[in-house]
Amino acid sequence: METLQRSRGNSGAAATLAIVVASLFVIALSGCGSSASSEESSPELQAALSGYRDYLRENAAELTRRLERMQELIEEETGKEPTPRVEPVYAGSRVPYGHIDSFVQVYPALQRGIDGLEEEVPPDEYGGFHKIEKQIFWQEVTSEMAPVGEQLAADLETLRGRIDSADLEPAQLVGGAARTVDGIVANAFPGDAERWSHLDMLDAGAKTEGAEEAFAAVKPLLAAENPELTRQIKARFEKALDAVGEYGTLARDSDPAEPLRAGTSFVIYDQVTQDKRWEIAAPFKELSDLLAQAEAELGDS
Repeated sequence: METLQRSRGNSGAAATLAIVVASLFVIALSGCGSSASSEESSPELQAALSGYRDYLRENAAELTRRLERMQELIEEETGKEPTPRVEPVYAGSRVPYGHIDSFVQVYPALQRGIDGLEEEVPPDEYGGFHKIEKQIFWQEVTSEMAPVGEQLAADLETLRGRIDSADLEPAQLVGGAARTVDGIVANAFPGDAERWSHLDMLDAGAKTEGAEEAFAAVKPLLAAENPELTRQIKARFEKALDAVGEYGTLARDSDPAEPLRAGTSFVIYDQVTQDKRWEIAAPFKELSDLLAQAEAELGDS
């Protein structure tokens, strides 16, 4: 009997020890989660992501208003040549679009439909901004552009739904910013982004402002992971915006009393010499590399 009781006592002690060990293992595991996971629930990061969603909503709503006005003018001007009333509305619409381009880059098919260049899209799918641009600035007619405008409006409605519903993943957002800056280097500075309107400097300014906002949304997380990389990206954004800002007025620096003109006062691309174009491009190339590093770092977290 004594032996049986001792055996039972040993069994209870072993069970207690097992529970303690298991508890310590769970605690250890919870402490081994990545810093990214803990940061993603931080109030600072959540506030930044929420603020970015609001920024996207505001610019998408403004873009909707401007596209509606452009569609009205396209229908009114059909059969008339040239089309001077449509041109400034097109230019104005490029600013709110540029501000959300980094988010649109997360959805490649949608981006091609809205902002794809002619050489990037199959002929039977070519539409969006640049088909309208070619018609009004080069061919100077709006004939047959009403269906293009309607499809652009439908794509924008789809985009607004994604802005409302998407999980804003930090690695995806900084990746979208990286692709936007890549596009500026590859297309805006060679003069291909707005080859018919020559609004490449306007386009570069608006898209860089939007990319900076996407970066700001993930900055609390990246700063915790890699403060030096965060500092370098912030500095390169300032250099890039200063470089393009020498040729016009960025939206952030525009007169608040004239919101429809914000970000539209830039020289046309033809007035920028080739040497200056490469000089402007330099900080953008550096920024592109740094954003790619940030995307890889957050993606690995």
